[in-house]
Amino acid sequence: MFRWHYGLVAVLGLVVGYIVVRGVSLVAWMNAPVKVVPHTVRLGEMVEGNDASFSVNLINRTDQPLHLVRVHYSVCGCFFEQEKLPEVIAPHSNVPLVFGVQTEQLPDHFRAQLTFVLTNPSGVTFTPAVTLIGSVRREIAITPAFIDFGTVILGG
Repeated sequence: MFRWHYGLVAVLGLVVGYIVVRGVSLVAWMNAPVKVVPHTVRLGEMVEGNDASFSVNLINRTDQPLHLVRVHYSVCGCFFEQEKLPEVIAPHSNVPLVFGVQTEQLPDHFRAQLTFVLTNPSGVTFTPAVTLIGSVRREIAITPAFIDFGTVILGG
């Protein structure tokens, strides 16, 4: 005999488990001592050849300065829009950073990760990251723009 309530309890357990895991992840991210806001940037559809820019805030909620060791990106071809990145992030500060994306280096649909590697004087390493989501529209240039087929006979 089929006991439908066993299935209902199993599904309910999965739903509650999912909600708890998502809630704990959100609370951990909100209370992180070092983070990047926003943690996801949706760039939308970009045209190949037109660089796009986006900005993030690097937040240091610790009592120590953080040294920016490097910035690692997966496939975004990101570049910093000022001369150079700040070397030190002061304690309890919020530093706005503006980056650009080179569309020629991106696949048609992408999900790229931009990770900041920071260390404090005690040697503790922090790696906050931002996820970039978007797509690149490729335009095809046909040369010549006009093609002469000569005399064309319809139906023949």
